[in-house]
Amino acid sequence: MTGDSRGSTPFAAQLLTYAKRMDIALAEEQAERLHRFWRFLRQENERHNLTAIVDDGEAVIKHFLDSLTVLLTTELEPGSRVVDVGSGAGFPGIPLAVVRPEADVFLVESTGKKADFLQRAKEQLGLDNVRVVHSRAEDAAHDPGYRERFDVAVARALAPLPVACEWCLPFVKVGGRFVAMRGAAGLEDLEAARGAMAILGAEAAEVRELDLPEGAGRRVLIVMQKVKPVGKEYPRRGGQARRKPLG
Repeated sequence: MTGDSRGSTPFAAQLLTYAKRMDIALAEEQAERLHRFWRFLRQENERHNLTAIVDDGEAVIKHFLDSLTVLLTTELEPGSRVVDVGSGAGFPGIPLAVVRPEADVFLVESTGKKADFLQRAKEQLGLDNVRVVHSRAEDAAHDPGYRERFDVAVARALAPLPVACEWCLPFVKVGGRFVAMRGAAGLEDLEAARGAMAILGAEAAEVRELDLPEGAGRRVLIVMQKVKPVGKEYPRRGGQARRKPLG
């Protein structure tokens, strides 16, 4: 029953309504499961300061609907491997894992308390398709088990885009995609990152601009296609990507 809000909690019903408005397929059971995740996150947030957003209505749009906009540009096929780099409190990775249970979603997070929260959230929700990787992206991307092993990488406002490219593109296999979720300045971000993209073997495949409901802000989804392998020196370790961005 896709997009049907009859009998749903108010949170789930609101999410279903907005998803339908944006042509994002979402089942009632999935919306309710996402509400369960939000309740757990809000509870844990009192101790661990995981998100500045605490209002249900704001979270529906700015966390959950925002996360699902990835599906407007990239369909996650059954069996695909997805990596959410710098997952933080689990966005967009956990909503994507709930809505696409046939995909394997890896959550890379360097902060211990956040990685611990993600592991407990996975267990609370019974998300067998989720794996939490407690590591810095620039270290995990050199691990042969993760390097160029993913069909899709996603990152939401991770860092300046040239830096995010260096951290994320090494995870993506040739022919795969990196979806960079940016704010209103996304087009400017793209121009600033073109040099880094060329060095890292990626090309811009699609740019999708959209406005979140209720005046919640402009989003720009930048989809990059990986066209050749990344040089073995990337990503640079020790914070070099931030100190000396590529490009």
